[in-house]
Amino acid sequence: MTTDCPPTIALRKTTKLDKDQSLNFLEGYVRKIEQFQDEKSGSESVLSQLTRVLMYLRGEDVPLLASNPVNEIPSTKEVDEETPSKQEEAPSKKHSREEDTSALSKEERKRLKKEQKKLARREKEESRKAGQEKEQKEDENNQDDD
Repeated sequence: MTTDCPPTIALRKTTKLDKDQSLNFLEGYVRKIEQFQDEKSGSESVLSQLTRVLMYLRGEDVPLLASNPVNEIPSTKEVDEETPSKQEEAPSKKHSREEDTSALSKEERKRLKKEQKKLARREKEESRKAGQEKEQKEDENNQDDD
C-alpha cells in the first residue's frame, strides 16, 4: 500500500523573510499540501495548522481551538482587548454536547450513545472495505500492466 506524499519544498533562502514574503511562501506551500490532504482526519491536520498561521500573517482573527490549554498566557502585544470576550462567549463543542444530552433521560442518553458507537463502527467498516476494494483494483490494474 503506497501513500501519496506532497513533494518536498527545498528551502534555499538564507535571508530572513519579512511578513509578506512569509505569507506568500506559506500560501504556496499550503496549496501544495491541499492536493494531498486527507479529508477524514480526526485531529487538526498540518494543513489546518498552516491555515491558522496564514490567517495570523494576514492579520485576521485566528480562532482558538478548544483543545488548546487555557493556562498559557499570551503576550499583551498579540492580544486585542476584544478577543478574550469573544472566546468566553463561544462555548466549546464538548459543553454544547453535554447541554443537549442533559435534557434527556438516562435511558435515552445510553441509547443515543449506543447509536453513535454503531454509526462510528459502520463508517469505519465502510471506509475499510472501500480501502480494500481500492487496493484490489490497483492490484488488478498493476497485473494488467505487466
